[in-house]
Amino acid sequence: MYYPPHAKPAIQPDRINLNDKANTYAWTVVLDVSQEQLRRAIAAVGDTAGNVKNYLRGHPQRHSSFDQSSFG
Repeated sequence: MYYPPHAKPAIQPDRINLNDKANTYAWTVVLDVSQEQLRRAIAAVGDTAGNVKNYLRGHPQRHSSFDQSSFG
């Protein structure tokens, strides 16, 4: 997606972005987990913060068939 030089993409506070070091670090602190634990949780349930929190608490969320589509 193209963004003009003066525009920035919207920040999604309910998503965990492993491609952003500051975002990744912040979530490891908030969730009190290692970066590897965070990566594994995201691999299991996706990058939605609520799903990751539940997964790390031992209550995994199943992806819906829509979540497992080619949309990412």
